[in-house]
Amino acid sequence: MKIKQPQYNPTLKSAFIFITLLIIVCLCLYPLPVREKLINPFVRVICEQASYLINLFGTDVFSRDTIIIGSGFSVDVKDGCNAVYEISLFICAVLAYPSRLKYKLLGIACGSLIIYLFNLIRIVVLYMTGKYYNNIFKMVHDHVSQSLFIFLVVVLWLLWASGAKKSTITD
Repeated sequence: MKIKQPQYNPTLKSAFIFITLLIIVCLCLYPLPVREKLINPFVRVICEQASYLINLFGTDVFSRDTIIIGSGFSVDVKDGCNAVYEISLFICAVLAYPSRLKYKLLGIACGSLIIYLFNLIRIVVLYMTGKYYNNIFKMVHDHVSQSLFIFLVVVLWLLWASGAKKSTITD
């Protein structure tokens, strides 16, 4: 009687690595000191940049800590709206996928920048929506922008992974 050896499944291995990395990243980002020393300064920069862009549109605002404040409306950029977890999700997906380190680093740099810029535009659009169309702000924030954000991260990873696969095949 022959015992059949289990077959190596690279998809399961990548999924396991992805889940493991995601758990580690979430555990590392959760403690209060990490949020105070790393995440909050990051969010303050986003708020300053968003305020600058909003002012370019002729709407007078300023940022204080993680809040963008203007006449009649303000928005607080909290966890889940600062792109930290979305960038982390993308990075974990890239690191878990089998490809060359050079291609991973390029993907992480480009993908993180695109996600960051998308979030910056998203914050500006959400502020303007809240100021001028407050009745639809919650729907745009909770459903439209979150769905677009998830879609962007998935599409970026799929584009990167298809390029990584081609790169690995041609190398």
